[in-house]
Amino acid sequence: MQLNQFGNRTANLNRILITGGGLSGKTTLASKFVSSPDKILFLSTDGNANSQGYYSIDFEFPEMASNMRSQWDKMITLVAKHKAQFEAIALDLVEDYDEHLQSLLYDELNDMKKQEGAWGAINKFYKYMNMTLKRHCLDKRLIFLSRDEEEYYTQSIPSKGIKRGDIKSYVPALRKKMRNILLKDHAAELRCYVDGKQRRVDIEFIRYEEKRGEIERIIAAKPIIPSSANSNPQTNPPPQYEIDEAKAVLEVAAGNGVDTLMKAAEGVKPEIKKAIGKEWFDGLKAIAANVDKEGRDDNT
Repeated sequence: MQLNQFGNRTANLNRILITGGGLSGKTTLASKFVSSPDKILFLSTDGNANSQGYYSIDFEFPEMASNMRSQWDKMITLVAKHKAQFEAIALDLVEDYDEHLQSLLYDELNDMKKQEGAWGAINKFYKYMNMTLKRHCLDKRLIFLSRDEEEYYTQSIPSKGIKRGDIKSYVPALRKKMRNILLKDHAAELRCYVDGKQRRVDIEFIRYEEKRGEIERIIAAKPIIPSSANSNPQTNPPPQYEIDEAKAVLEVAAGNGVDTLMKAAEGVKPEIKKAIGKEWFDGLKAIAANVDKEGRDDNT
């Protein structure tokens, strides 16, 4: 324990909240916070990141609330396995976890005797999410994507020409408790929206004012389409987990002979074949040939 020095301020952009409506550019903006679009991994609830060409893991929602934690564990295990190649992890869309849990616990939440326990179970899940993110992604930038929703005036203000029901502002579609758990110390909040035909971004909140210039430069940067970023295998080699998965598929195929192996190899991307290497594949092909030989010997 010691007295820390005055002025030892550590400004960072480790946790960022990006909000906005559909097609407002949330995913594209998130991808600008890394050095290239293949350096961000989306933990997706709606499949949007995958459809846009980004690396993603699609969360599979369970049919029982009690299985949410085990499903999250499966996802976070994949993150821990492949995180070395990524600079940022993005949760997209973060409120979907809340909405799904509420739908699974609908009866309990509407029962006066059970609702306190149901809300407690939901909030406990977010505390677990937060704990595992800290454990496995402490060295990564975390970006939370959320829809926004309208906040309305509850009474008229004639002097300002405001009527009850007019839109007052746009706020993240996050329940307060969930936000307090996952975004307690977030560094910035950005809102994406469409103005006419133009996509725009407002800085709604920034914790470290000295980071404003950096955020403005990121917002203004031209987005890079994922397919363009990955078009050159030499400058953008395939990730190790794709190589490992391809090897596993080929090894299984080799157990059924050369023909099966060669057919499986046809489905492997050229850049992954190159990364695997001819020597490794030739060795596997020899094993497959052995399988064919043993099969012939058994039949004679």
